[in-house]
Amino acid sequence: MLLIFAFILVGFVYMGPVLFSSLGAWEKDLANRFIFDYQQAKALVSILWLLLALLWYRKTRIRGKRIFFKNTKDHLRLPKIKKNNRGSIHVVIVVSLVFLVVLFAGYKQVCARTMMVSIARNNVNMRSGPGTHYKVLWELDKGYPLHVLGSRGNWYQVRDFEGDAGWVFQSLTSRRSYVVVKKSIINIRARPGTQYRIVAKAHRGVVLQTIASVKRWVKVRHKSGVTGWVARRLVWGW
Repeated sequence: MLLIFAFILVGFVYMGPVLFSSLGAWEKDLANRFIFDYQQAKALVSILWLLLALLWYRKTRIRGKRIFFKNTKDHLRLPKIKKNNRGSIHVVIVVSLVFLVVLFAGYKQVCARTMMVSIARNNVNMRSGPGTHYKVLWELDKGYPLHVLGSRGNWYQVRDFEGDAGWVFQSLTSRRSYVVVKKSIINIRARPGTQYRIVAKAHRGVVLQTIASVKRWVKVRHKSGVTGWVARRLVWGW
């Protein structure tokens, strides 16, 4: 049962984001709610798989065999005998390592498809290709959220909330959560609900840092210090 559970868990974590993008986004959000991030969560699942596989082989025993006598239902059970499974353990280690290598071969792209990043500082260039010799398409400021489409070397291929795509240098990005206003103007409220008072308004393109989220509402903070809640459907990011 442990081995079957490990197979299901690994398949869910690794193949889920490939088959269903919404599932990948859910996994990323779940991982980011804990201490570790999405990449670390994947690594922990891989280690768990290896440990469960080893445990299963260590528990392997020669089961008690029944000897049936002719024309009778009586039987004897032989005592359980421990099996020298050192060779089996070596086999499972090799198989598990090969299995993990195959998974990690496409791991970077799977993570990239479901990963969000934000710009780490002001005046960061988004270029047309993965290199400083490519044309500058946009200049982005700190906190601007981006969806990672892929990677090449030390560059991320990204897309913003308006659908514009380009490349940014990885070290100039951060895993801090931000959202950007995607409507012409929105209300920032004192609490999560339309019945609460409006503390400020934000225009399209304004970047807000994410502090917390509750159901369909996000608690945000503007760089000016204004804090409040906005409806999730009015912003883009994480």
